[in-house]
Amino acid sequence: MAITLRNVSSQGASASTAVAVTIPSTTLGSTLIASGGFWNALNVTVGATASGATFNQVSGVYFPGTNANGFIAGGDFFIAQNVPAGITEVTVTFSSANGDSIFIWELSPVVLDTAATGAERTGTTSGITINNTSAGSILIEATISNGSALVNSVFTSDGAVNGNPAGHMFPGDTTGHAPGFNTSGIYECWGASFKEYIPYTVNQYGFRFRYDDGSETTATWVAAQNVSI
Repeated sequence: MAITLRNVSSQGASASTAVAVTIPSTTLGSTLIASGGFWNALNVTVGATASGATFNQVSGVYFPGTNANGFIAGGDFFIAQNVPAGITEVTVTFSSANGDSIFIWELSPVVLDTAATGAERTGTTSGITINNTSAGSILIEATISNGSALVNSVFTSDGAVNGNPAGHMFPGDTTGHAPGFNTSGIYECWGASFKEYIPYTVNQYGFRFRYDDGSETTATWVAAQNVSI
């Protein structure tokens, strides 16, 4: 099996604190990854909700922003696993009215592989490197990039919102990869790799009933193994 990217949706946050994003109706068991980017503020906390799904912060991704170069922005990822069929809206929230760009990816079942802690990239055409332990992982990176376009032969662009692109790639190796941009400048980037999740199946191979007439070792059997009573 392999990871399937089922849908990507995006929307501008328009300096809002809560933005409802319409997405294609989800497939039963899918995983949703939500990215929220914010602008012109530090330490904005992000969240995501959807009816019937539970989103959790992807540990290690959050970038609270920096103003070291006069470019203030940041972002975060959230994941909802084993979602029900038929979800058509995800709401992304911001702790202040500085929301900027939102992306929602629907994937076949995945779990976190490796988080790429968000960082500012200055004077370069490269985003942050995302590592992965499984060659079959998917890498996802989002940015606040001040209008630059994602151009990389290994990353596929998932579009741009308010001039801020996001993208993904299926690496086929475990060497680590970073997206590229068409201009050098200041970028705020955050991302993670996700690997395929294969649920465990528990099977019962036998049963046998005992009377409650003794201890665990001395109680008598009601019938032979696998015989109903």
